[in-house]
Amino acid sequence: YNPRFCGLLLGVALLFFGHNTVTNFMINVVRSVGGNETSMGWLNAFMAATEIPIMFLYDRLTRRVKCPTTVRFAGIMFAVKAAAFVLALNMLGLCGACALQSLSFALLIPASVRYVNLYIAPADCAKGQALIAGMTSLGSIFASFVGGMLYDVTSVRITLLVGLAAAAVGAVLCQIGTVRE
Repeated sequence: YNPRFCGLLLGVALLFFGHNTVTNFMINVVRSVGGNETSMGWLNAFMAATEIPIMFLYDRLTRRVKCPTTVRFAGIMFAVKAAAFVLALNMLGLCGACALQSLSFALLIPASVRYVNLYIAPADCAKGQALIAGMTSLGSIFASFVGGMLYDVTSVRITLLVGLAAAAVGAVLCQIGTVRE
């Protein structure tokens, strides 16, 4: 039993709840600022393109910055990205929010793998990786269920604020749940 890691796992689930509250329902967010399906396609392609350099350069980055620091920073950036979506009033604002994908999602994915390999006992590494992946899925499932209901009964803005709240709590848990070096 590793209470610190359990906190990190809960934090990851909350980060991915906030993240998927946007990405699972991106068309709602895009339409709320006057965009359409084509705009959404461009935004999704842009987000994917921003991820690639960070993921490829992650090994180089960790030569200068410790792994727990990258996990904590990515957690904060998930909350910042969620706030940027709340504040976006037009397609340019959404593009700016999507650019933060590189510092949140694209950073947390390799950082979480490395973190488990470095700070979880070797006999438990596969279990740790499975738990991290499970928490990303759990966050997505709850975002689909709760987010869908929120989009149906409230506004896009209120739903995004709920996602921001979850991401902010998740970021705090990532700060607490990571090893200090």
